[in-house]
Amino acid sequence: MRIVLKELSKKLETPKNIMYTLVGIVLAVVVVTLIVFFVNRNKINVSSYIKVEYTGANNYAVANCVVDIDKLYKAMAGNVRDMEKLTMYEELAKSVSATVDSSNISNGQTVQVNVNYDDKKAQEAGIEFNNTTYEVKASGISAGTVISLFENVEVVFAGMSPEAYVKVTNKWTDDYLSTLEFTSDKNSQIAMGDVIRISCSADTEELGRHGYIVSQVYIDYTVDMLNSYAQAADIDKNVLNSLSVEAIDTITKQVEDTTFRMMYKASKDAAYLKDVNEESVSGIQLVNTYFLKRKNSSEGTVDNYIYMIYKAEVASPNNKMTVYFAFEYSQGYKTADGVFDIMHDKPENRYQCSNNINTIYSTVIGSKEELYNVLAVQ
Repeated sequence: MRIVLKELSKKLETPKNIMYTLVGIVLAVVVVTLIVFFVNRNKINVSSYIKVEYTGANNYAVANCVVDIDKLYKAMAGNVRDMEKLTMYEELAKSVSATVDSSNISNGQTVQVNVNYDDKKAQEAGIEFNNTTYEVKASGISAGTVISLFENVEVVFAGMSPEAYVKVTNKWTDDYLSTLEFTSDKNSQIAMGDVIRISCSADTEELGRHGYIVSQVYIDYTVDMLNSYAQAADIDKNVLNSLSVEAIDTITKQVEDTTFRMMYKASKDAAYLKDVNEESVSGIQLVNTYFLKRKNSSEGTVDNYIYMIYKAEVASPNNKMTVYFAFEYSQGYKTADGVFDIMHDKPENRYQCSNNINTIYSTVIGSKEELYNVLAVQ
């Protein structure tokens, strides 16, 4: 080395002491460079291997950090061929994860990324991660899709006021929207005029995180298209007149029916079974009409009754009897359009009879007075 420096000094015409100094400096730089290289080789800027992605709509987005494990592993491995060392690098790379704690993120917002890894594995591998906490500006977040949330939610009110009910059906076909639950703040005992609120199980933030923008997550319905149980004032006299025509016709047919004897049915006196089975009826007239309204809606299953009591003269070749007929109709109602109606099918099954008016009244009306208010209809 000295011979080389001496020859070099002659050629460059440089004093030997200066030449030695220059060479020393060069060697020092090389040594320092090598030291820095080998030291920094084990320091990894982990943020270079993490990608922050955003899901959801602007102002509602959430961040998801994706670690490029393969790329990180290759950066640590370099040209290393030691399988034990390479295994350490691989396990360390797999242990790396990152999170962003912020929610409801918007474009341009600064968010902090926190990197987590297995510290023990890092020490064993001789790797030091830099930038384990750093900040990024959010970008590329979608504006989201504006929807009318209740556009595909079917709300049906059914039954009779004030005991109606509501059925709510989610008819969205979208993979996410179809999973939402819509509920009513009142499911039964619904009456005309009630305000019913239908609410979504997800709030605006959750919907926004799935990319949907909505103005509200509930909607109010005023119940105005229900049939309602009738009050006395709702009774339509024209309907009563129709019922009366039907009842009078039924009395006539029942008396003339030769399969049984009406006088026996009314009196329960077996002597009439011996009579000639040729009964006729005359003088049929409506005596009274009664409207029975339930006192307490929680008691009993029938809200209201209408009883129409008739008087008729039943005769056979050998006997005659005044018979009282009580026809029963139940659940009178008023439609949403204000029309009164009541079920009146099979009139032959709707009457009871007796030859004593007090008995018939006690049987069909008096027995219900504890649960029902009784009003004579004029």
